[in-house]
Amino acid sequence: VVVTTGTGATGWARSIVGEREQARQVPLPGPEQRALAFFVREAWPSPTTGTSLTAGVIEGEEALELTSEADEGVIFGDGIEA
Repeated sequence: VVVTTGTGATGWARSIVGEREQARQVPLPGPEQRALAFFVREAWPSPTTGTSLTAGVIEGEEALELTSEADEGVIFGDGIEA
């Protein structure tokens, strides 16, 4: 999942928006907005799941929660300290 702020919306996120139809529906936040845009990099559907939510915007105090339902699956955040 690629998550971008308004100040970071000129690089990788803009490239994703340019190449994917569903991503074009997501407005990239401006530099002064309290918002994040997110894009699923490789949305591969399994026999039991779909890929209905692959891009969106999180505003204000909203949260984005990611859950791995894969056996022994993990979620790694590049640059995130916890």
